[in-house]
Formats: sequence, C-alpha cells, structure tokens
Amino acid sequence: MQEEAAKESFAESLRELMEDEGLTVTAFAGSVACDVAAVRRWLYGEHFADALVLVRIVRQYRISADYLFGLSDNKNLVLVVQPDAFYERYCFLKRKSGMTDYAVGKFCNIKSGVISKWKKIRSYPQTAHLLRLAECLNASLDYLLGLRAYAD
Repeated sequence: MQEEAAKESFAESLRELMEDEGLTVTAFAGSVACDVAAVRRWLYGEHFADALVLVRIVRQYRISADYLFGLSDNKNLVLVVQPDAFYERYCFLKRKSGMTDYAVGKFCNIKSGVISKWKKIRSYPQTAHLLRLAECLNASLDYLLGLRAYAD
C-alpha cells in the first residue's frame, strides 16, 4: 500500500470515527492521551499515529487497525490482547512465509539495524513499517499489534 494512500485512508477513517462518536479533535485527543496538534496532522494526512497511540485508539474504540488504514471493510474488532511481544509475532509470520530478516527488510525497505532493534528494545516499529510488514507477511495490522489472537 502506498504511504500517501494509507495516510488519506487513516485520515478519512479517523474523521468518520470522531463523527460517529460525536467527538471534537480536543475530546478525541484527550481520550487517547495524545496531542491535539498530532490529531490535526493525522486528519490532514500529514502523519500517521505512532504504533502505541494506534493501539490506544483501537482499544478505546474497539475499531480494527486494518479498517483505519483501509485494509479491511470489517470495522469492529473483537479485542483479544496477546501477551507475546511484537517481535515474537513478527518471527512467527516470517517463518510461516519462509522469509529471512534480510528478505523482509529488502521487500519493506527497512534497514537490518531497525529490525534487530525490535528484538532488543521489544518495541513496535513505526506505523509506516507496520503497513509494509502487513503487506509483505500477508498479515493484519491487528495481529501485528497484538490485538487479535491469530494471523490471517
């Protein structure tokens, strides 16, 4: 998925969510503990929410991350928080697809040092990287974020 199209889809889905919930930008920002200016940048399609904020949005409103980025028509998410770390889910998908870190990095245009940090720091990748990984590994964002119990 092209990054600009993903930003546009995220902005549109976010506007729809805020309208459905009857929230102003300020109220929405407060509900997911982020800066009002950041929400405005998302709504203008300038940036993505970082992965941790994305997880807060998904949990707070029980909305699929895949839906937010236009990767699925299924809006609702049955939240099943996974105890394993992102890196463990990444390794499972990588093995399932028969890919190496090098092949994933090449496909997703992600430097090998970035991939190794996921293991060491035990953190989420940038949202743009998550979108590329979902495409490369044929997985949902919800699974990659640990919000769904199974990989597609």
